[in-house]
Amino acid sequence: MADDQVRRREFLKTFGAAGLALPALGQGFAASPETSSAPTGAAAADERGSGACPGRPFWVKQVDQPTMGFGEMTKDYPTWNPRDNCFVRLYDYLGRDNYIQTMQTGKHNSATWRAEGRPGYKIRDEALMIGGNLVDNLTGRPDGDDMGMISWTPTPWCEELRAKGPKYSEDPQTAARDVKAAARLFGAALHGVTKLDRRFIWTHGFAPRIADPDEYERSKVDGNPASGKPIVFENVEHPYVTDQKYVIPESFQWVVVMAHRMSAETMCRAPSQIASATTAVGYSQCAWTAGMLAEFIRALGYDAIPLKNGFCNLVAYAVLAGLGELARTNRLVTYEFGPMVRLSCVLTNLPLAVDKPIDAGIARFCRDCRKCAEICPSQAISFDRDPSWKPKGPWNLSGHKAWFTDDHTCFRFWRETNTVCGQCFAVCPWSKKDEAWSHTLVKALAGTTGAFDRALRKMDDLFGYGLKNSPEEQEAWWDLDLPQYGFNTAQGKSQV
Repeated sequence: MADDQVRRREFLKTFGAAGLALPALGQGFAASPETSSAPTGAAAADERGSGACPGRPFWVKQVDQPTMGFGEMTKDYPTWNPRDNCFVRLYDYLGRDNYIQTMQTGKHNSATWRAEGRPGYKIRDEALMIGGNLVDNLTGRPDGDDMGMISWTPTPWCEELRAKGPKYSEDPQTAARDVKAAARLFGAALHGVTKLDRRFIWTHGFAPRIADPDEYERSKVDGNPASGKPIVFENVEHPYVTDQKYVIPESFQWVVVMAHRMSAETMCRAPSQIASATTAVGYSQCAWTAGMLAEFIRALGYDAIPLKNGFCNLVAYAVLAGLGELARTNRLVTYEFGPMVRLSCVLTNLPLAVDKPIDAGIARFCRDCRKCAEICPSQAISFDRDPSWKPKGPWNLSGHKAWFTDDHTCFRFWRETNTVCGQCFAVCPWSKKDEAWSHTLVKALAGTTGAFDRALRKMDDLFGYGLKNSPEEQEAWWDLDLPQYGFNTAQGKSQV
């Protein structure tokens, strides 16, 4: 505790003057949600252009093009066949011998750590992850399976309301407001709307995942693993799925993108089954929130396809919808919660007012930070100061500029530890709790000027933020008495 107080005093000495200088530069802080006199609701939407997250401070600017990644793209921007991702092709990317060794190491580590009662890997810890993943597992693969709560068709209760009429007929601005209000109630931490750019829809659903090396080799067609069902657009009234294809109506022109929070206090136990549990809960939230929002839209008289983590380039849609920026991890980083989110979306033919991308200084800050690259145990994250047009391998989607990642080494570490890691998420300076004014100051400085970025990264180190993955800290998690879902659900929103 004494060390923390010293660190914070040092922060005040270093940046206190900067905080006082901001108002003098015409860059004063936004008031808190509780005291702000800024317009809210429809008035705020008119003033800010229906921002992806009402209540953001002034330094989070709406822009016409994303700060990186999906504004400047090649003319022949390729659509993505998910058979090339590391879930499917780890065998090809590692080679036979390394793949077999990786899978054997993972099985050995899992059995050994569970048997010896290693903190973070005990049967209790693994059960936590399995429980958190329940809804995700029950709703099929992440490629748009038409089943259960992520069905592509209305339920009987929804059909009954549709039959009663009348069909919802509000203007796009009002419709966007109503859909976002519903999304918040159903569990979305952030939400935004963008047009459906077909370049970001996958060519196929997920290919089968085959773990056995010999069976995988036999499944190949022309040297490639088999693809999943093709995804096509047709001039039909309603979406549907058959054994041969996924069909999206031509009338589907809008995407509602949602971010679902994860517990930072839980993720900082990475790598462990405890940390993996908050990822599992996040994916389950993706399923039920997207499913409920799609059913809401269908009950209005329109059609909707709920999608959890797949079927399309969700990061691209999230960036274009203003949820955050593409960052060094080649993942989304939001202003409010950093990378500590999972994504889902709903495709629809309900006309909606679209949002703009944002510039919160995140991509610029990433140039000099590199904390995620330094902590990465598999060295999968780029140390280059500037992003590149050159992918690291076929697992990357080319055609845009990014800090491309070596995903096959990342996924190898997942397999060896039987976790989904998450250390890069945990150490990101943008994932820190924002209740303290000092964290707001850091984000304000990052959002208004790049002059302090290197110093801010050093202060993040000085504060001692980062991982809490020692055996003692893994065990201590069970006594933390965390709030619902492991985070303050009112953070960054009006207190009601």
